[in-house]
Amino acid sequence: MSLSEEGRTRGEELMSALSYLFRRKRENYNQIVHAPAVRCKETAYMVSAALPFASVNLEECLNWSPAIADSNNNAVKEMIARYEKSGVTLLIIVSHDAMVNRISEWMISERGGLIAERINLAPGQFCLVHSDGRYTLIPV
Repeated sequence: MSLSEEGRTRGEELMSALSYLFRRKRENYNQIVHAPAVRCKETAYMVSAALPFASVNLEECLNWSPAIADSNNNAVKEMIARYEKSGVTLLIIVSHDAMVNRISEWMISERGGLIAERINLAPGQFCLVHSDGRYTLIPV
């Protein structure tokens, strides 16, 4: 696959953050990558190729837009609930869409979901959000 410069950069940033996480985790659990947009997919492909020990699942979910607002919100909520029900304890969401991230944070943090943590992409750093509301900034 031919990657754009942004896709390659985002992939390298995500690999840095995932390496940080995996060095600090001892138990086995699932790692899921949600990649709704082309540039997010490129990021996930980079991670999948470079970190073969991480289980990467590319989940198609429409980016939010005013035209499809509620239906997309429900799709994201259903996706997260499906992973929780299957026993996933760590959900890694690769998304540049603010609405998807807000919905995910609500699903995971505010309602006390089973998923313990999530990573939110931000320029130059990652924010690892814990289920108790704490957060850890990881510079890249």
